Amino acid sequence: MVPQPSSEPPGAPSIVLFVDDDSDTLDMYAAYFEMSGLWVAKSTTPADALSRVAELRPDLVVTDMGFAGRQAGIDFVSRLKTDDDTRGIPIIVLTGRGLEQVPAVTRSQADLCLVKPVLPDALLMDVQRLIALSHTLRDRCARARESAAAKGGVAEAPTPRRARAEQRDRPCPGCQGTLEWIERGRVAGADYDYYRWCAQGCGLYCFDCAAGKWVRLV
Repeated sequence: MVPQPSSEPPGAPSIVLFVDDDSDTLDMYAAYFEMSGLWVAKSTTPADALSRVAELRPDLVVTDMGFAGRQAGIDFVSRLKTDDDTRGIPIIVLTGRGLEQVPAVTRSQADLCLVKPVLPDALLMDVQRLIALSHTLRDRCARARESAAAKGGVAEAPTPRRARAEQRDRPCPGCQGTLEWIERGRVAGADYDYYRWCAQGCGLYCFDCAAGKWVRLV
């Protein structure tokens, strides 16, 4: 059994939950990811996966779309991304169909959609990238909340720094409302602008400065 992350010391390996009704696929990915230093949990149905998510609080979920001839992955992704307790967990969706066959709402909710077959080494790179981005932004948001709490929640008058920050505010890629810029950070050699949660519930984003595109974290 995969141990509870809360019982491990800081620096414990990230937990990845794989959801697929093909046991050979699960075993292949699990073996590769475990050799790469990650903890792996496996589920063969979305119902079992929901229980595993509640139990383990994985750092990321990789799920297939089709289960026993049904696209049960659609409801599974929706359940995770519309629940306040789990919406922050990055999700990678694997599909044997073309991406155009994945409902638009599922594509928007998932952090990444990939068409099978996906080689384990390529998937591992995407998993590590999303986990790193998610952890970085969560840490930054936590520090921002702690700072606000320490100040008693009192709004400060605009400062020159805030004026400069407003120049980096951008329209939300989901609703076009204004996203408030937090700060610029560097992950794996790339610069990202980090933004606060969209007030309309579109999610949590950062902006890849080099590529000039949004990356949805949550």
